[in-house]
Amino acid sequence: EKIKLFNDCINNIKNNYEKIGTSKIEYDENMEKSLNQAYDSLSIETRNEVQEKYTEALDKIEIIKDKYKQQEDEIEQENKRKLEEEHLNKQNELKNKLSRLKRIHDDFSEINNYYPRSIPSDNNYWYYDVRSFVLPYIQKNGEDYVLKVIVNYYGYDWLFISDIIIKIDGNFYSPYEVVEPKFDRNVADDGYVSESDSTTIAKLDNTLVPNNYYEIFQKIINSKSSVVRFYGSKGQEDLIISDKDKSGIREVLEAWNLIVELNNSEKI
Repeated sequence: EKIKLFNDCINNIKNNYEKIGTSKIEYDENMEKSLNQAYDSLSIETRNEVQEKYTEALDKIEIIKDKYKQQEDEIEQENKRKLEEEHLNKQNELKNKLSRLKRIHDDFSEINNYYPRSIPSDNNYWYYDVRSFVLPYIQKNGEDYVLKVIVNYYGYDWLFISDIIIKIDGNFYSPYEVVEPKFDRNVADDGYVSESDSTTIAKLDNTLVPNNYYEIFQKIINSKSSVVRFYGSKGQEDLIISDKDKSGIREVLEAWNLIVELNNSEKI
């Protein structure tokens, strides 16, 4: 029984040794310990008979150790290379996604804002005096990114908006559940008026934000029908979110999600 145990250890070492250069090597740290225990359990006479096998097995273990370490180093380097390649591909994908958005650069602050192409704008500003809309955008300040939203009402009379509700495929959602929004008011050249709010809806450091816009936008892009109702002390107005705006929302969220993924792995 003892000699059988010893031979089993020898055969196990031999099998692993023969894998060198042909297949993945499996190294067990107990390999040498098991061999020594089996050898020590033998009688002195039997030890003398298997001494050559024992010595050869010890030599093979050292070779297996070296080859196993080399194998693991190569696997680690290959995994690192794949991760770097994947990261580079995602960086290129992000550049591509951002290029599909409308970039407005502020020369003074060096801030870049990436808007959906459906937003009313020129090369310097978004317009509050064209139409109503609720659209997200990405702001890049140095190496930091934040996801923001512009809520803009445009109409013939003031509403003095204090809240909005969004109806998505028959279900109602309130973006502002914690803090009441603060809408800026402007008078357009045509005599119409605008009430708008811009606020942060997600940050890379996962800081909590007092609104639910991110989750609501996720629902809007997959919806059949999404209607925004602006509530104010002077009345209410509805906005039907168009397919074009849904597409723009989707493109912004896809870019943002990729930014978050890159940030969680490494610096963008």
